[in-house]
Amino acid sequence: MPGSTAKLQLPYPLGTDPISDGDDQIKALAERVEAVLIPAWIPMTLQGGWTHQSGDPAQYRKVGDNVELRGSVLSTSGSASGQWIWAVPAGPPSYRPPKTTRLGSVAISATAVTKAQQLTITTSGGNAFYLTVEYDSVAIGAGGLVALEGLTYSTTA
Repeated sequence: MPGSTAKLQLPYPLGTDPISDGDDQIKALAERVEAVLIPAWIPMTLQGGWTHQSGDPAQYRKVGDNVELRGSVLSTSGSASGQWIWAVPAGPPSYRPPKTTRLGSVAISATAVTKAQQLTITTSGGNAFYLTVEYDSVAIGAGGLVALEGLTYSTTA
């Protein structure tokens, strides 16, 4: 199947392709459409002081105009409020929201205290965007976990 569309690189048969190759060409088209519509998960590159939870690594992907997060991160230091977890990639495609975005999450401290936490995606005063965790009265501390599973934010609104 030598032809493909310019924007999405969707394969298509040419008039010179034999009709007997039709099943292979349709399969290639279906696989490409699936890859475009449902992108693969990308492992997060975490900032210092954070690591991936064993068996539940922090990942992200962009589906349409939304970025989906999953997995969990562990604090490797006595984390303070506002500590950066992940530098949000600029892309292309862009994974950054157009404005400061707040997400709700659950954190479990090293001493097993479970608490709702606010995660914020914001600029650090320049062009970099960071995912940070904001603490209320209970810091999670070294060994504490922050869940990212099911969090979604828009890159357009």
